[in-house]
Amino acid sequence: MHSILDVANETYPELITCRLGNISNDQRLEDHIKFWKNENRPVLIESDDNPGHRRYINIIKKHYEKFAFTTPGKSNDKKQIPNVDCLTKFSCDPSQPSIDHRQDKKYKFVFLVGKPQAHRLDMLTTLAERKLLDDMLISFRNKGKAYQHLFPEPLVLPDHYEWPDIINLGGYDSEVMVDSALDQAWQKQFGKVHPLLYRDTAISLVSEGTIEPEINFISEKTWIPLVAEHLMVFQANTGHRQVLEELGFKTKFDIIPDYDESDHEAIADVCSYLKTQSVRLLYEKTQAQRLHNRQLCLDEAHWKKYHFTQLKNFNWHLL
Repeated sequence: MHSILDVANETYPELITCRLGNISNDQRLEDHIKFWKNENRPVLIESDDNPGHRRYINIIKKHYEKFAFTTPGKSNDKKQIPNVDCLTKFSCDPSQPSIDHRQDKKYKFVFLVGKPQAHRLDMLTTLAERKLLDDMLISFRNKGKAYQHLFPEPLVLPDHYEWPDIINLGGYDSEVMVDSALDQAWQKQFGKVHPLLYRDTAISLVSEGTIEPEINFISEKTWIPLVAEHLMVFQANTGHRQVLEELGFKTKFDIIPDYDESDHEAIADVCSYLKTQSVRLLYEKTQAQRLHNRQLCLDEAHWKKYHFTQLKNFNWHLL
């Protein structure tokens, strides 16, 4: 597996590459900028597009012009280079299990909520109001105790839908120390398809990390269900499925009504419709599309070429 920085380092030896995740404070960022100025060379910066990284990018823009940054997904920023690192670093693995979807499903939906961000809480609230949670397997640990009137207790997956090595080391509520055994177990399983979880559920409700209009962010939350050949409904930036279609995936299923991925009410409408449909029929009619999605996810040679093309097409001469 690889990242876009790996391709950049192989292809453009004159390029300086930098991971913002390795810069721990403003002083270290200032030191990097001074080094770049002394070298007077183009810089490619890897960003996770979190608020801290966005702040760093804005600081860099004020002090050094000869740089581009790369994030997972598609942005309107002219200095951004798209990547699919969350796929090629963590999920693009030929050893990923192939799920047998021919047997009966125990749950219609699975919703792995993640951090309690506002758009996800809106989604959960709407699902609860529509009485759509009954047939939904949910992971929402809610350490911050948000919306306790709706979710007084954490919503946790049964242990058999979690990774045994993580459970045996204290589970997901334990504090994770860097390089600890628990941290290593997390890293080992990150981006992997859990065979039982995706065998027993039919439709992934995927809530991406942001619904801001500036970027269509694509994380492991999208890639894992694609590898698992799951049906998917997205809560994300408007146009999320279109970006995936442009990458070659088939995520606009004819049997699923069209919707705006940033509108939680519209997403709930789609879930209400799918709740009434036969899982067997849904899977029969989408078999070819879902298999195509898995095969494309696991084609690392294709994604190396994609990363090379994104780097080649960037207007480096304008920096």
